[in-house]
Amino acid sequence: MALYPPAEYAVQSLELSVPVTDLHGIPQSIFKASASKIVMPGWRAAFSDTVFDIEDEDEGQQSSSIPRMRENDQCPLLDVLLSASKTKAPAKYDQVSLLNELENIGKYETDPKLRKLLVKSKGIGTPATRPETILQLIKHGYLAVSAKGVYTSTAKGRDLIKIAPSWLTNASLTAIWEDYLIKMCETRSETELIAMKKQFVDKQTTRISELIAKVIEEHDAHKGERTVAKKPAKKPTPNMVNAIKAIAKSKGLTPDKAIFDDIRLASGFLNEHGTKKPEGYVFTPSESQISLFNKINNELPDNKKVNIESLADNKMFSDFISKNMKEIPPSVAQKALAEKLIAAMSTEDQKKVKKNVLTSSSACSKFITDTIASNKKGNRKK
Repeated sequence: MALYPPAEYAVQSLELSVPVTDLHGIPQSIFKASASKIVMPGWRAAFSDTVFDIEDEDEGQQSSSIPRMRENDQCPLLDVLLSASKTKAPAKYDQVSLLNELENIGKYETDPKLRKLLVKSKGIGTPATRPETILQLIKHGYLAVSAKGVYTSTAKGRDLIKIAPSWLTNASLTAIWEDYLIKMCETRSETELIAMKKQFVDKQTTRISELIAKVIEEHDAHKGERTVAKKPAKKPTPNMVNAIKAIAKSKGLTPDKAIFDDIRLASGFLNEHGTKKPEGYVFTPSESQISLFNKINNELPDNKKVNIESLADNKMFSDFISKNMKEIPPSVAQKALAEKLIAAMSTEDQKKVKKNVLTSSSACSKFITDTIASNKKGNRKK
């Protein structure tokens, strides 16, 4: 059976400019109209016109026409009809549209930099975590879902948004964290990376602790005395203690003794009174920094060994590690694998192997990676 050709329409559009100030104060008000007319029925000829009249009415589309006009033609204004109407509320989210919205949340961000980061990270969460997060919101009563799969917020969920500060409920928080994680990934210094991680964790811990305290104070007062099992407060690090003392001395402050016994109070003091290291600040390396320093320094010849006290700040630590990392010998497993790869080489290729492959961890690691990649490439060609 032959198929009917497609239906063809003539579409008209008209834009009229009326010399009346509009609601935005613009001296010209613009009115637009459009119409369409069937010029070739095509496949529609196989059906009754009644079917299409009902269907077009349901979709708000009816065949019509407007007078043919040319650009800059003038026409008289015969009448003005006023009609009262309400703005249609946006459709509620369903199981498909909410996931799409979370992925494209960047379109609502006004800051160009944050919007770019949200677009680059493809919104909030990942395709794997978004559905599970929505299920958890439903499970804990923050979100409700109808039999048709339409989502609505609950009173509990709306109360949570009211209580939580804007920085916590704004999608830009994801962009800010993503930007910080990118900077951490680009860091080549292990000591700097450790410091960045610690700074991030300390900042979030302080903010959440302050938020919990505020919620308890503002919204739980009517429930009577609140009893919470207290855990021993975590002590601030030596670096934090030194920084607090130096800041207090330079600014003439007298910190409360409790600050030196509680890392949350110490972080709050540092956030409030400045992030720059004041005069008199003494750098104290962390345990992981000391461990890495000792591991490298022990492998150096006596004439190159340094005193840890001579490394006065993070930059000097980072420079020392970057410069001498090659002095760390390879592990037993690394060395055994490298020797096995060398043994499998031809005599000519063995002569090209660098002398420090079996003595330097970094050189050994690079040799193993390059050799395995080269062998795989050679096997593919065969």
